[in-house]
Amino acid sequence: MKIRSRILAVTAIAALTITAAFPASADSPLNVVFYNGSKPTWVGSGHADIFMNSGGVVGSTTLIGDPPGSAGAPDTFVAAQQLVETFVGRGGADVFRFHAETSDGYSTDTIADFDPAEGDRIDLSRIDANTKLGGRQAFRYIGEAPAFEGRTGYQAAGQLRFWDGYLIGDTNGTWSADGSDPADFELIVKLDGVDHLDAAALVLSDKASGPAKKKKKTKKKTNPGKKMKSKNATKQ
Repeated sequence: MKIRSRILAVTAIAALTITAAFPASADSPLNVVFYNGSKPTWVGSGHADIFMNSGGVVGSTTLIGDPPGSAGAPDTFVAAQQLVETFVGRGGADVFRFHAETSDGYSTDTIADFDPAEGDRIDLSRIDANTKLGGRQAFRYIGEAPAFEGRTGYQAAGQLRFWDGYLIGDTNGTWSADGSDPADFELIVKLDGVDHLDAAALVLSDKASGPAKKKKKTKKKTNPGKKMKSKNATKQ
């Protein structure tokens, strides 16, 4: 069955709950929801939706993957840099994708119901995690830690850590001596109700790993002295 993508272009209206106007059907299960506006709430169709920011009005917004009563579908949320967003997946293996730094340290995006056991993932593979190096670098997750590793901010560039319900990343190595000033962090995502975060829940690189190298077969070495000895024994 051919999957057709149906685009939902919805006008942003402040303080209004907006539900997908053209819900997906069995032969068209994929919707693209364009969102923006000042403090609206956007609700998906109950099928596999992709939420993308269309630009325009800045502010705060809440994105809800599935309407109440639906079974829950795998949705993809693409975060916008100019908005403060709250993401609510509501069931299904959801992907929360960030293409750029999310924060100036004082405005934080929130994932309200992140659940790796359901297959939820946070995708940071599009972000250049270390702007001090050429090309696009991937984050290095150092696990649950109250501070970055290293004695200087320069060493912290490219590091990602989880602490006290927050996923925190440094992309340029500028942070205060004790790491306490939130304005120093370029990536901050609040994970409501999450106490522990495994590396398996994070997508840090989009580089495909190549096929495993085949091991070269090595010929078994024989002992030439042993061979000569056996030859002499047969002659006798």
